[in-house]
Amino acid sequence: PSIIFSLITAILIFLFIKKVSNLKTAFLASAFYYFNPLIIYYSQEARVYSLLVLLFVVCLISLLQRKILLFNIFVFLSLFFFYGSIFYLVPMYLYLVYRRDFKFVALSVFTPLIFLLIFGRLVLTQLDNSHQLLSQIPNWSQVLGRLDPKNLFLIPIKLVIGRISFLPKIAYWATALLASIFIYSIVALSSLKHFKYFYFLISSIIVAIIFSFLTGGGLQYFRLIFSVPLISILLAFFLSQHQKLSYLTFLIFISFSLSYLLIPRFHREDWRTLLQDLPQNSTVYMIKSFSDPLIYYRPDLTVVDTRFIPTSSASEILVLPYGEEIHQVDHRQFLSAFTLTFTKTSNQLSLETWRYSYPSLTE
Repeated sequence: PSIIFSLITAILIFLFIKKVSNLKTAFLASAFYYFNPLIIYYSQEARVYSLLVLLFVVCLISLLQRKILLFNIFVFLSLFFFYGSIFYLVPMYLYLVYRRDFKFVALSVFTPLIFLLIFGRLVLTQLDNSHQLLSQIPNWSQVLGRLDPKNLFLIPIKLVIGRISFLPKIAYWATALLASIFIYSIVALSSLKHFKYFYFLISSIIVAIIFSFLTGGGLQYFRLIFSVPLISILLAFFLSQHQKLSYLTFLIFISFSLSYLLIPRFHREDWRTLLQDLPQNSTVYMIKSFSDPLIYYRPDLTVVDTRFIPTSSASEILVLPYGEEIHQVDHRQFLSAFTLTFTKTSNQLSLETWRYSYPSLTE
């Protein structure tokens, strides 16, 4: 589904820019979008972010083309699938107010209210759960995304280079900064003639920062992945008149994308390989809130929280330490009566086999 969503988004960008500009600009905008490393990354992951970009693009197109019914439908869907959609919906409503399009505002402002009427209790419950986790688990803010200089700094960089990192760090940061400065210099130049797209880009980031400040989390670059189409469109408007620079821009995106695709250590955790040889109906001990990928690939497995490891009733147990750092849990403290006999690793994951150490006769 994520691949399909990205393909549809690229087509919509092409058709929209072709209508407001020309064929060359449309081709560049859709190509810059689809070769973006972050888009390629989330087009291969079973999460909401590829769909989020599609929802944003439809909202933007329907807003600019004054298709009120379509806008309302996709505002509702945006909020339904991802609460962080308010990052781009708030700027859209402000844009309508600035344009004095009060008819559009009047016919669309009730959609978020209807959503809150239907799902408001669930939203409040989930926000309350999030605050409880922040207070109970010291490192939970790493999952939500803290409002700190590092996360702010990563937003513009990761929107260009994607989710890769390499050593030495000085080479990584130098490469990332040079690529980002080049891309955003073109975006800034393009914004002089096409400011409304730049407005949606900057204002959505500002709303995300404000939201993070008010709620204590939520500021992570991948939650702003819907900014990539705006960056792509602004690049296309300028580079359609500068062919050599467009080649260099493609080279930047393709280089980072190929680095991700061809180097396995940049890939996400390989749950499928890790779990494929486990016997049917095995029990795995791990942090349960991090067990969704395990259940996705092996629904037959039983997951038990690491903190409930039996002290002596099992001769052999399987432990997956994933997520323990966030919860500040060390499974080894529950395994004093066990000996580690085997560890299977698979790209950032490890599955440990522990055997109960029976006391000797002399003991």
